[in-house]
Amino acid sequence: MHTKRNDVLDMTMPPNMMTEGFAGNRAFDRVAFPAMSVVMPTHKRPEALRRTLLEIARQAGERPEMEVIVCDDGSGDETIRVLQEAAGKEDVALAWISLPRSGGPAVARNHALRLARGRAILLLGDDIVPGPGLLQRHLRFHEEHPGDAAALLGYTTWPTEMAVTPFMKFLEGAGRAYFFAYPDLPPGKVVSGMYFYTCNVSFKRALCERAGVFDEQFPFASHEDLEFGLRLERTGMQLVYDPDAIGYHWHHLDLAGTVRRVYRMGHSAVLFWEKTGEQGSRTKRSARALLGMIAGLAIVRSVFVALMGRWADNPARWLLLLHAVYWFGYADGRRRRTDALLLNYGNARGG
Repeated sequence: MHTKRNDVLDMTMPPNMMTEGFAGNRAFDRVAFPAMSVVMPTHKRPEALRRTLLEIARQAGERPEMEVIVCDDGSGDETIRVLQEAAGKEDVALAWISLPRSGGPAVARNHALRLARGRAILLLGDDIVPGPGLLQRHLRFHEEHPGDAAALLGYTTWPTEMAVTPFMKFLEGAGRAYFFAYPDLPPGKVVSGMYFYTCNVSFKRALCERAGVFDEQFPFASHEDLEFGLRLERTGMQLVYDPDAIGYHWHHLDLAGTVRRVYRMGHSAVLFWEKTGEQGSRTKRSARALLGMIAGLAIVRSVFVALMGRWADNPARWLLLLHAVYWFGYADGRRRRTDALLLNYGNARGG
């Protein structure tokens, strides 16, 4: 079943103003026709947000035709103070909106997108600190490629100041299917909308107006970005990969947090395939059905859960562990249920 236009929120609809606050600084009011809007959702990461906003302000201040729009996804912590401080400096055109409760990144991005006025839109994560010249690189690309179809995917990696664990190195390499598959992408070439990583990607606002915004029906923070990217591609987007447009990911990832995220990926993949019709070849469909059936067997899951503790300390088993968790999520997604153990694996907030 393909996603219809009425399955997603209309870009032209006004934002839901049932919010804790909305504010645009005087610099935001002065920039009437920005060339690019930097759009960012945030949730309970005030220190990461502060670090990211400082570098965004430094780079955006060099090009006054830029604006920054942040949506606080119901954090209920120091996030609003961080936004107030950033807006008060007025070294960059900044507006922010705060939702009364968390609706997930798709909801937060949609609120921010509807406030964006730039011809180009750059999506960043709240824990992605722009590398040198990142904002200018995205803006220059859109100035040189003014057509509505032009879009740019940047590269995201760990900062050199961060202690990168063996597990994080694994995610960038053998485990990239559950992280970012940058090693598989050809530099300077058009890549699939399936690589529309919202931590560092820019596109034309006009294309978004035709394709719609993020689909808020996805229950978890997974696959809503890929569905959006695929929809933009079907509307004409040509997504070019630029490995020199670097963002630094200030976020330690561990195995427990990744298990939780990969379970959600498998669960969300069911809805993604239903909405996009991207079912693949007959062989892929048959393999998916078989793996889902096996993963749905109670005895298979019980045996696997018993092994998880032992595999956690064995790098040679990490990929197998994540594969299994993904298919457990897929099996549960097909049955419209969740496994509390895997959904909350590790009982930690990190990762």
